Amino acid sequence: MNNIGSIMGGLIGAISNANNVSTEKIKELKILTMNEVFNELKEKINKYNELSRNTENLGLNNSEVAKIEEEIRSLKAKIDELNSSIEGKSKIEKMKMTLNITSIESEITLKEMDLEEEKKKAKKDYDSRIQSSNKKIEDTKKEIESFIKVTEESLEKIVKNLSKKEEINNFKLTTLQEQGLNKLGLSVSDLSGIKLTNTELWLLEKLSNYSDEGVKNFNIVGLNNISMGINIRKSDDLKLYLKKFINIKNNKIAKEKLIEGTDLEETKKYYDNIMKVELLNLENIEKEEVRITGEEKKKLEIKKEAIENKINTVNEMVDEMIKEVIKEELKKREIVIPSFVPVTKYFNAPNEEE
Repeated sequence: MNNIGSIMGGLIGAISNANNVSTEKIKELKILTMNEVFNELKEKINKYNELSRNTENLGLNNSEVAKIEEEIRSLKAKIDELNSSIEGKSKIEKMKMTLNITSIESEITLKEMDLEEEKKKAKKDYDSRIQSSNKKIEDTKKEIESFIKVTEESLEKIVKNLSKKEEINNFKLTTLQEQGLNKLGLSVSDLSGIKLTNTELWLLEKLSNYSDEGVKNFNIVGLNNISMGINIRKSDDLKLYLKKFINIKNNKIAKEKLIEGTDLEETKKYYDNIMKVELLNLENIEKEEVRITGEEKKKLEIKKEAIENKINTVNEMVDEMIKEVIKEELKKREIVIPSFVPVTKYFNAPNEEE
């Protein structure tokens, strides 16, 4: 029975590998708006400021120390009182008073030992509270820096999402594969750093034959490839094979929500309109470069350089636009970026005069 179980397990594993289907689930991502970004940033900065104030106001817990010090002063006052009244007393009375003074002095000695212990305890407690408070401050500082960094990276990827068509990892999409990708609501730029299996590449090509609506609703059945072990009989089967693309699209939608309803939407439109034209011009020049030589090629190189310079300038301009939008929002919401935050691209960018 165990052997049969092992064989079946091996077969199931082989089928899974042949299909190139992982057990990763389709991810539903939290959508964060720009308003929520600023609110969360302000909350984190307020938390940092409060922790800093609390740390500055931390002091030694001297209540027990003060109590013992008061007891010692009281005992010393008793000794002074006894010493001042010892004159004129009989010998026996003087001896009694001396014994009393000696007893009080012993008590003072013990109290002073207690006092030193309490001072050590108070110092240890103070150091512990300072250490704990400093750790919370450092953790909050890291949170703020990380939050700003991640937000800036997301903003740049959303607003400046178009890039030159070039090889992705070790493969290049065919025209049909790219069409299939577009029908899924994705572009080549969305696959940056993503590795695709042969199954996924085959599916992209097949999707190019179907309507946008059909692909959007995964209303495609009957896609079969015996050698790849693919047999799609219902929309859920297709979703299983396309879950990598679905996750990329969900992530893209969530990120785009970040700039929805803000001036950055217009910034993105401005960027897209220019870059679509210039990237296409660049692509056409590079195709033509392969076929010509001599003076004509030199002319193309000059045109190519001019386009590349324009693309670089547009990127710089859009960075400035994003920076200005962030600067205005921070000012409007009275958010002051703490001094410990290093210079960043948008949220803590240096002033022009700097």
